[in-house]
Amino acid sequence: MIKELQEPQLDMTILWRYLYILLQYLLRECQVQIEKITPTRHSERLFRLSSLIENYYREHRGVSFYADALDITPKHLNSLCRQYLHTTVADMQHKRLLIESKRLLFFSSLSVKQIAYQLGFEDTSYFVRFFKRITGLTPTQLRSGGSESTILAAENPAS
Repeated sequence: MIKELQEPQLDMTILWRYLYILLQYLLRECQVQIEKITPTRHSERLFRLSSLIENYYREHRGVSFYADALDITPKHLNSLCRQYLHTTVADMQHKRLLIESKRLLFFSSLSVKQIAYQLGFEDTSYFVRFFKRITGLTPTQLRSGGSESTILAAENPAS
């Protein structure tokens, strides 16, 4: 293109066509890059789901509650979670409850019964079973263990 610009017998029509082709190519490349960073409807829904779980995890809402709030079916919501997050809505809720459980166990002097109640469990034994099923330890064992290996074992349960 530069060589053609320097030639005296330059045909401007050819130059304009080259320029047009170059601009079309650049425009397509820009559109591809924009599509990569533009949030999709699915990513927006999953972000809203995350916010809803953060707001309602203590209330132990079912998948239907979140699906209704996002205006989709429960089956479709779980399908989106599996496809994009490799998890389910219930697992997301459980992980959030587990994080808060550990935070309260390590950084508060609340009893296990008080923590269970604060996290929406009406029965302490259900909370203990929930916690042990995920971590492999009871809340009391985790709190009293305190060693690095105990904490790591609770963070990486054998599934």
